[in-house]
Amino acid sequence: MVFLLSLTTLLIFFVKFIVLNEVFYVYSLQRNDTYKNLTKAVKEAARETLINQVNQSEDYSKLTVGERQQIDSQIENYTSFINEANVKNFLQQNIGSILSYLGSNKNELIFYLPIKDWGLSEQTLSQIPDYLKNGQVSAKDILKQRGSDTTQNLSVIQKLAKTHTYLTISLIASIVSQTLLIVIYVVLYKKGGRSQVLGKLLFFIGIGVLLIAWILFTANNVFTEGTAFIKTGWTEILAGTLVQLYATPLVYIFTVFGLISLTSGIVIFNKKTKSQLVTEAKLG
Repeated sequence: MVFLLSLTTLLIFFVKFIVLNEVFYVYSLQRNDTYKNLTKAVKEAARETLINQVNQSEDYSKLTVGERQQIDSQIENYTSFINEANVKNFLQQNIGSILSYLGSNKNELIFYLPIKDWGLSEQTLSQIPDYLKNGQVSAKDILKQRGSDTTQNLSVIQKLAKTHTYLTISLIASIVSQTLLIVIYVVLYKKGGRSQVLGKLLFFIGIGVLLIAWILFTANNVFTEGTAFIKTGWTEILAGTLVQLYATPLVYIFTVFGLISLTSGIVIFNKKTKSQLVTEAKLG
């Protein structure tokens, strides 16, 4: 139970201080060609969507080379605005806005949509709803325009603004519960052996957490190397990019905690109590 609470605490810590931390994205998205890979994934997804639309009227795979080239040229024109600079700007603006809302620093959840700055053709712009062309749009406006502004949906959006608060409460509750369980567990043993019991407990918690960190590290490497060979579809590209983005800090957190717990366990287990020192002095 103590071990499970330790894992819960680490996961809540990871979400609160890493996943919902804007600084993490500012630093991490700049590394490992992340923007480049995300741009490729978005462009491939857009291409796949357009080809599916073509397949509704005719089979793309049965078209002649010339017909495919003509369609590919049109698709390239439609998706030309999807470049690394636009993707980077879009993500930076929206990540900051969303995380600010989740931290209760904004009254509304706003999405940044600089559609008019993307150089889209008039034909493409005419197919986009007007409420999306203002540069930014609130989540409430999107729900209203789609006829989904029900009390339940609006309530969910309002609750999202308290995400950081919920996580803080959960983190404190998890730490307090874990501490109480450790205290109860140690108190159940005789006085002379409590430090050894606590030391063993921390030692095995550290071993367990380090084992999970190693499994996560190995799985991340296998997955990343595997997707590197099959990065043809946008889902594989996106999955490989996001797994690498989040797995690295998660492994680091688990490793640091595991080492601290392991080291503390060894030190506490080998620490001699006052009565033990007195006994050894008398025997000596």
